[in-house]
Order: sequence, then C-alpha cells, then structure tokens
Amino acid sequence: KRSQATVPTFIQEAFSRIIQQARVPATPAMLRCELKPHLHEPSVRSSWLGRRKIQLVLPLNALIMMGQDELDVLIATGLARSIDSRKAAYLLGRLLIASMVLIAALGLILFWKQHLPLVGFPFAGALCASAAWFAHVQARSIAFRADMLTVRWLGRGNACGGLHALADRSRSPRRRQ
Repeated sequence: KRSQATVPTFIQEAFSRIIQQARVPATPAMLRCELKPHLHEPSVRSSWLGRRKIQLVLPLNALIMMGQDELDVLIATGLARSIDSRKAAYLLGRLLIASMVLIAALGLILFWKQHLPLVGFPFAGALCASAAWFAHVQARSIAFRADMLTVRWLGRGNACGGLHALADRSRSPRRRQ
C-alpha cells in the first residue's frame, strides 16, 4: 500500500509532460504507481469500468534501470486506454457483455428449474463464450487505438524505441520478436 501512496517525481514529471503533449485534460491524481520486488516486466493497467485511473506496475529496480522512452510509452499507453475506455461505443459494448452473462446465468437457472440442465449448460456456455470473445475483440480494438494515439503523442521514433526497450525486458521469447 505504501508504494501506491506516492508516485516518484520523475514519473510524475513524465506524466505531466505527456498530458501537455497530448493536450488532454487530466490530473496528476489519475496516476498510481505500484512497485513490486519480484516483478521483471513493467506494465500499465487502466480501469475496465471507465474510471480515469492509470496504474503503473513496475519492478523495484525500475527506478534505476528504466529509460525515459520506456516510461513515456507506458504512461502514454495507459492514458490513451483510459481515454478510449470512456467512449460511448466502448461503454455500450461493456453493457452488452454484462447483459450476455446475466442472460446466461438466468437461462441456466430457468433451465435447471425446469429439469433441463442438458439444455441449460450448452446455452449458458455458448453465451459466456461469445461474451468472452466479444470482450477480447473489444480489448484488442482499444489496444490498437491506444497504440495509434501513443505514436501520435510521442512520435514514431520515441514510441518504437520505448517498445523495443520494453520488449528486451521481457522473459518471453515471443514478445521479444
């Protein structure tokens, strides 16, 4: 909890600089930083519920080892994702996903009450699988739009340099490629 309480000054300065470059109304309170001792790859998370919170999850040695391009890419990506997640189309998609899961649960209960569990399980399974697929498609589209905004804000050279540096930190050989 202490790691979330304060954001290091160089991270806060990078966030302020990216907000100015992006010309986005944002407050420094949007950014949270969590330092984990056993983590090797930095990551960024934004709220799935549309709240404007960006959380950086960094390894403990990132304060020393992390370059400016890496930090800029992480912050800009988190900011772009939080902006995109507040759009009406994304909110409607999340409402559709939630309603599909609710209909699956209600259908499963109704079929169970009618002593037809062999009909209810495939029905609920199909609805939940399609909701999961739709959530995956929606997350990918948000990621692609966020990447385009990140490149627009930082420039192609800085974004590519930061992405390459982040990929070099990865333990997964697939991500390094």
